[in-house]
Amino acid sequence: MENKAKPTLSEHVKESLLKDMLEGEFRNAHQLPSEDALSQKYQVSRSTIRTALAALEKEGFISRRQGAGTRINRKALSFGLNLSYIEDLHKVIRCCGYTPTIHLLGYQEISASSVPEVQELLKVDPDEKLLRADRLWKANNMPVIYFKNYLPTSFIKRPYTAEDLIGSFFDFVYEFCDEYVDHSSDEIEAVLPTEEVAKVLNVDKYTPLLLLAETFFNEAGKPLFQGYGYLVQGVIRINIKRRKF
Repeated sequence: MENKAKPTLSEHVKESLLKDMLEGEFRNAHQLPSEDALSQKYQVSRSTIRTALAALEKEGFISRRQGAGTRINRKALSFGLNLSYIEDLHKVIRCCGYTPTIHLLGYQEISASSVPEVQELLKVDPDEKLLRADRLWKANNMPVIYFKNYLPTSFIKRPYTAEDLIGSFFDFVYEFCDEYVDHSSDEIEAVLPTEEVAKVLNVDKYTPLLLLAETFFNEAGKPLFQGYGYLVQGVIRINIKRRKF
């Protein structure tokens, strides 16, 4: 299964808002202006602003409460890992001059005890079930990023289909678990691929890959899901940013 993504106006506005919250007009603000004010600033409709804000809220950058306005989540912004938050993978691939596609390779429910490292990171019991979703990003039909995500099934509140697992996993967690990612803990290292990973990415077993191991948390600090991303080096560029406020 695959899905081609093209940037929309709301995505452009979302990126502009992120940039302004990080280093622009709103870098020292704790709240965003009203929808009307943002609509005038970015010269778009209120509907486009609402869509951009909804995307930012799903990813944990802001929180909105009726009567209280839109609060900027500085903690989430301070964990500025481009791959997970500031830029989605489609944008990363597009910015490197390629056409991106995403493929759902498969998904299944497994026992947490079968992946002890994940069990420990997610702080779940050995007999708890995890949803494992494997996805592959291609650039001009070349495999470049293989991601494995593990999510406790106890978080899932409503039925889902394979189509729901294509695209942003943040959106899946928001829409089907009623949770949003507040921050993450990340480890990055160069590794040699396992036989499984080498086959998926169509590389030699001696080809070094960049491994991104990421644990994602909600605002209360509870682990939501674990991700492992294997990147083929030399095809795309990933920028990592860390900021303190």
